[in-house]
Amino acid sequence: MLDDFTVTGPSLLTKVYAAVEGFGTNFVSLSNVTAWNVEIYSSLSAASSSLAGDVYSHIFAPASVTLTTPFGGDANAALFNASTAIVLPAGTYYVAVLADNSAAANGEVGVYATTGPAGATPGGLNACQVNPGGGFGFTSNPNPLGLDAAYPLGGVAVPEPAAALSLCATAGMLALSRRRRHRISFPA
Repeated sequence: MLDDFTVTGPSLLTKVYAAVEGFGTNFVSLSNVTAWNVEIYSSLSAASSSLAGDVYSHIFAPASVTLTTPFGGDANAALFNASTAIVLPAGTYYVAVLADNSAAANGEVGVYATTGPAGATPGGLNACQVNPGGGFGFTSNPNPLGLDAAYPLGGVAVPEPAAALSLCATAGMLALSRRRRHRISFPA
């Protein structure tokens, strides 16, 4: 399941969280997941054509993410937390966290969703599933769900390039100024 998010100016995305849950008759444990993928897409059409994000795609080993369990009182659920360093320009993006997991042997793993009021969910109730290659058994691609996916994101705004250059130039001039004063005040 993926959902949209919008950044209003250049931003550094530092954390991706997802409320994940194991389910199905074969579900054993979230510890059986062999890898976690964080995918960021530029559009629904990009997500519909490939499971790999066209903006960002990273495979995390289980030891490099944090799973806080149980989550929401559910022993089969966890809060997934991965550290990232993605600079995104202003725009709307789509995020997905995918578990690399043998569904036949270990059941399925998905992301929590809510049907809460549209005004309470950033971006509205527009989470969807995508179907690259037509292998998931639903006919529309993307498949809108009328839900909001549980993807809290963490990050910080970064200055516009001109402001960042100005900041660097000012810091450089101050450093040179201090160095010169230091040399003058201590004769050789």
